[in-house]
Amino acid sequence: MSTRDTRPKNKCHGTIVARVIRQIAPWSNIINLKVADDNQEIRTKSILKALDYAYTNGIKIVNISLGKRGPCSNTCIVCSIINQMYDEGFAIVVAIGNFGREGQGIISCLATAEKAFAVGAVNPSKHLADYSSTAPPAYRKPNILAPGTVMVDGKSQVDGTSFAAPFVTGVVAALSNDFNIQYILNTIERTARSIGLPYNQQGHGLIHIEDLLGVIEDEKNATESQR
Repeated sequence: MSTRDTRPKNKCHGTIVARVIRQIAPWSNIINLKVADDNQEIRTKSILKALDYAYTNGIKIVNISLGKRGPCSNTCIVCSIINQMYDEGFAIVVAIGNFGREGQGIISCLATAEKAFAVGAVNPSKHLADYSSTAPPAYRKPNILAPGTVMVDGKSQVDGTSFAAPFVTGVVAALSNDFNIQYILNTIERTARSIGLPYNQQGHGLIHIEDLLGVIEDEKNATESQR
């Protein structure tokens, strides 16, 4: 799910999100659901319809590169549905928001959902991007950080947590044919590398693909040797 972002000017936000996923999981079947109206207003009814579509059609990996600034704290109906979908085997990967320049403690609903896999962004220097939202102290978000900068057609650069989230979604999609989705998410967290910040800013740290694949391969081999 996506909406148009103010950062990638004159470019389709959803197309860029899909392209990030496709670069990592080129064989994936991507269904792009637009939930914003022509004025870029995000309506709860539209998000609910999109989640229902994913649930009904068994689309187990859902990327949500959008969010709404508001008072939600894992209490709204959409957060409740995200939590329920996770319990039924879905991965809901959500951009944490681009409110970092406004101060600490402002994250987007739906990243506030307890079981949403919230993704913050790092800049090309692998430091926390200044736009990436951070949670209030002691809040267990984000789950992970990922690269938030994307080159469009090799010409212009766009950035945002909207593009960090599909990086993670692509990794989950690439591994999902061989491994349980929740196992993949848990392994992404435990193989991440700290960038030296508190949890409410970096979560488990920056996703590290080499370590992730190494742990998965080692554990797969150990399981097979025990059979």
